[in-house]
Amino acid sequence: MISWLVRGSCAIAIFAAGMLGALEKWSGSQPNAAFERHAGNSAKRALEVGIEQALLDRSTTPSHLLLLAKHLNELDPLHPLPFEVVLTLELEEESKARATIAASHALARDPRRVAPRLFLIQEAVSAGTLSDAMEQIDQLSRVWRPRLVDIVDTLIGLSADPSARDALLRKLEQEPAWGRQFASRLPVAAASPDFAFRVYQLYPDFQRKYLSEIIRAGRPDAAYLAWLQFQTSISPESLNEPYDNTFQGKEAAQPFNWVIDSRHAEFMPAGGLYVVYFGRGRPQIAMQVMALTPGVYRLTSMPRGTWTQADGGLEWIVSCISGEQLSVVPILPSSRADSCSFLPGYGPYPGHWYRR
Repeated sequence: MISWLVRGSCAIAIFAAGMLGALEKWSGSQPNAAFERHAGNSAKRALEVGIEQALLDRSTTPSHLLLLAKHLNELDPLHPLPFEVVLTLELEEESKARATIAASHALARDPRRVAPRLFLIQEAVSAGTLSDAMEQIDQLSRVWRPRLVDIVDTLIGLSADPSARDALLRKLEQEPAWGRQFASRLPVAAASPDFAFRVYQLYPDFQRKYLSEIIRAGRPDAAYLAWLQFQTSISPESLNEPYDNTFQGKEAAQPFNWVIDSRHAEFMPAGGLYVVYFGRGRPQIAMQVMALTPGVYRLTSMPRGTWTQADGGLEWIVSCISGEQLSVVPILPSSRADSCSFLPGYGPYPGHWYRR
């Protein structure tokens, strides 16, 4: 069971089931029922069940809980649970220093324990030691895989705090277990532009997502400039429109590079696009976004292959990002090039889509 504690702009996950946070005073002195039910089992397992149940429902007094923890520690000095008992009781008394020591001892005995790790994350963020918090979160993500999405969303919340971004980027540079999830879930429109750009420099597999979100937000020029900055290995001479106009399969982020539907097409080893289409549906086989300045342009293609009337047809469609269609060119089998001229508009969006 998880709740979310918000301090400033930082959202930190903590246990709400009596483990962490401000605890109410414990009451009652009846022997723990779970302990009695398991009396026939091993003493160690019975103590574990009794302590875990007591921590969840606060069904016994602190003194009785400490007695259970003492017995478990005697049976297994390397067991982390007695130190989680101390952690819980020290938090009840608001003794953060002793609680921190108890959490550290628990994790030294078992680094997979979640509650002590969450407490140390909370304390690191509260103290402003964000590098320590990032390290603890990284450790948590390795052992708490079922809640990885929650961990990532918490980190995305932290990225809203300017003081946390450098620590996040330093950890992302190390390619942590949560790095790809972070890049896939980061809401580009709401993130700091500089921070988002650096994230997707580190995770190029998600650059298409990043660029597409900027385009959808109505900023194709900003998306194209970001794309140019990503392409450190591209020479200016190769930046023709469309990019990779001979279908060599060049490496560059989409959608300013060809987006190919692999069910219908693939790049040929010597250049060109091999297309198989049986006339069913209207798939978008190849698409690219281009940033064209106003002027007159000619689209030319040289198709080769066999067609039958039953196969349907292929065509190039040139349209504005806003949806305005500029030209449709049927692709026909012939020895001549198919071509058309079109005039981009002078509106606020100079980018145009190629579709095949």
